[in-house]
Amino acid sequence: MNSNLLKSVAHEAKDRLREHGFDVCSTHIHETIAALHGHNSNAAFRAVALPPLNAVAGMPVVVHLDTLCASNRVKTLLPGIGGRKAPLSDDAKGQADAAYVIARTVSESLEATSTREIIFLGPIWHSVENSALKAYAKSVAMADPVMFGVKDDPEARYQEAIDQGTSEDMARLEAKFLGPLSFPFGTCHAADDWIQIELSDQYSSPDGNGGVVRVYCEGTMCGRRTFLIDSVRVEFSEGEYFDDIPEYSGSFGEV
Repeated sequence: MNSNLLKSVAHEAKDRLREHGFDVCSTHIHETIAALHGHNSNAAFRAVALPPLNAVAGMPVVVHLDTLCASNRVKTLLPGIGGRKAPLSDDAKGQADAAYVIARTVSESLEATSTREIIFLGPIWHSVENSALKAYAKSVAMADPVMFGVKDDPEARYQEAIDQGTSEDMARLEAKFLGPLSFPFGTCHAADDWIQIELSDQYSSPDGNGGVVRVYCEGTMCGRRTFLIDSVRVEFSEGEYFDDIPEYSGSFGEV
């Protein structure tokens, strides 16, 4: 991974950890980043180069971050670490909770750097919330002939929000995330040598038809906790809606 990117991630994670009440040095954050990639040390991580990103044109590489490994590494690096009110703790649960918060915070900083070429996924139950993954699924679905003629104009959404008196920051968020497809629902399954991702949303086509669109991504391992997405397909189910599907009758955020 690019050393400048690593420094940027570590700097942001350090600031975010301070907000949680933890003062963690950059060296320990870099060790945590290495553990998130499944390595026992930063030296081992730096010795392994990521595989080529363009092995399959237009398809991303996915890195499934190991929060458990990172939490255990934090406990080794910072024995006795506690919470905001007790920086040092003899309580095992308090230490474990603090280590997880540190590992998860560093993971979130890394996840935020995701691009179309390389996507960092956090814990499996949070994976489908990754904005870069959603953007990739959207690009796949919007390229399908079914969506031909559907307009997606972030600038128009931004200006409309401003005209309605929305704050500039909120208008930018609406422009980025509110469009014809946002893929709010999904599942992610990963094993040692494969990963499967499904994202879904409701769609409307210019001819007045609509239903549920699903994007399926499958990948094979090409490095430690790293998968090359080598199979993508999109499926439109006209006339089907989430209200008609039993598994979507409960909490939409659960995977």
